[in-house]
Amino acid sequence: MLYPLYDPADLPDEQRHANLNTVRRARLAVAFLVESQRQRRQAEGLIHSWGLDREALDKAAASLAIPPMSDEEWQAIEETRPKAPDPESVTQEPADE
Repeated sequence: MLYPLYDPADLPDEQRHANLNTVRRARLAVAFLVESQRQRRQAEGLIHSWGLDREALDKAAASLAIPPMSDEEWQAIEETRPKAPDPESVTQEPADE
């Protein structure tokens, strides 16, 4: 066993309060990260569904007076962009008459 068995009542009050504060901060950090990921996926979905390219996003950023996307941010978006089917692998079915 990695940790010896102990009774939480054996901990001094200041240590118990320190542990509780650490847990609260960790929960807040995890909640922030989860929400940030949700917002990022939502933004990427909009960029893909609207068919925006980097030039359009840079123009939008300039009009909103915010910095343009970094190369790393754009690369991350490109990596999640749905890939178009390869025209060589798509077969056309004959039209029904």
